[in-house]
Amino acid sequence: MERIAETNRRLALTDPLTSLPNRRHLERHLDQALAHAVFAAFHQAGARLRPFSLVLFDVDDFKRLNERHGYVAGDRVLATVGAVLSRVCPNACPALTARLGGDEFVAILPGKATDQARKAARRMAEAVARDPALSSQGVTVSFGVAAPDATMRHHRELLAAADRDLHRRRAARSRPARRSPGHSPRAGAPHILVRRSRADCPNPRSSRDRAHHVTPGTSAMTPSRRNIFDLQELERSAEEFARAAGEIALGYFRTRIKVDTKADGTPVTIADREAESLLRAEIRRRYPDHGIVGEEHGEVLPGAPVRWILDPIDGTKSFVHGVPLWGVLIGIEVEDEPVVGVVHLPALGETVTAAKGRGCRWNGAPCSVSSENRLDRSLVLTTNETAMHGHPDEAGWRALAAAAHLTRGWGDCYGHVLVATGRAQVMVDPGLASWDAAPLLTIVTEAGGCFTDLSGESTIHGGSGVSSNPALHSQVLKLLAGEA
Repeated sequence: MERIAETNRRLALTDPLTSLPNRRHLERHLDQALAHAVFAAFHQAGARLRPFSLVLFDVDDFKRLNERHGYVAGDRVLATVGAVLSRVCPNACPALTARLGGDEFVAILPGKATDQARKAARRMAEAVARDPALSSQGVTVSFGVAAPDATMRHHRELLAAADRDLHRRRAARSRPARRSPGHSPRAGAPHILVRRSRADCPNPRSSRDRAHHVTPGTSAMTPSRRNIFDLQELERSAEEFARAAGEIALGYFRTRIKVDTKADGTPVTIADREAESLLRAEIRRRYPDHGIVGEEHGEVLPGAPVRWILDPIDGTKSFVHGVPLWGVLIGIEVEDEPVVGVVHLPALGETVTAAKGRGCRWNGAPCSVSSENRLDRSLVLTTNETAMHGHPDEAGWRALAAAAHLTRGWGDCYGHVLVATGRAQVMVDPGLASWDAAPLLTIVTEAGGCFTDLSGESTIHGGSGVSSNPALHSQVLKLLAGEA
């Protein structure tokens, strides 16, 4: 039993991919080092303060590596990079190297001032580039260095300083030449956005024309040049960012965490704020001209043709109660059309991704909605049945629940994921903000299903959401409207 307990303790402090210390272990070491530095500097006059530095490493072009070789190969590369970084520092300079999340690693270099740490970091980066298992893939790392000063009290400040140094070093590099206007996108990648008809998801409550706008002078199959984007790249980046944010949130999950209440009465935690901050930093670093709107930190670059919509923790109430049915949500709009969706469920180990015209994938494998066409054999979900109390569609919800085989409250984003992966037939959300719905329209639609608001409009901005398959959607909307 003692051996099992020791093994479990070691695994709890170790990143499962790289076998290096995890983020929480790293943060404890950094905070202890900072606390010692502050104590020595301010409470022991004349005491000699031993310097230490932090080096933040970022694997260059990791998304392209995944695109070429797949995520399994990418995971092997990350493990190899971590092994190289952890062994390069000489014995005279002991280092704790840890995986920070996504494609980032951090090394603590005790006894090293900034200039010395920069030389050590350069040696590490060169060793990565020379490693046989990595050189064939063209893998390199960028690094940023920071040393604590008297103003720093927390690991986040030190990490942010190293991140700023990394970004400054990248900005100093010469930028590649811009593509000429006549440049053709890479063959085989799904670049062209084509608006498709929703005729397979009929709207029984509206007779409006469902035709979509097409730029004058083009057809629906030949959109204007401004509509050309690499959706595959955006999808892969969104998944990468969601996984990194999920690691931050998971580090706080089932811990004693302070819960604040926002002006609208909903809960928020440091995990929400830190996860969204990471998402924003990654998007700004890779796509500086894209707009961002998130639940916790507002909007930047409104009116940009590409907009990322973020919910760092969808299901915060579940999160703070230790229930694993919460997720990181990322939706991407291009010229106001949802085209990419990612829902990452860190505590469950599930990820669902989709891009317009590319289908939907559940943990990397194609998935689709259920083909069930009878409500009396269907599982119907909602986030919170009591939310229907006093709602205009309360009677309709009761009629739908009575017609269903089974109803459950497996809610928030998880309910819609269950529909997209064929494990449930219907999910009803009477109240959804845009960031709650942002990835869901793309995911459910690309899984072969229908996502609309309660009025039957295919939108993420309708304030509500209903997911189901085409065989049931019309009947579900009619029941909710009291028309069946």
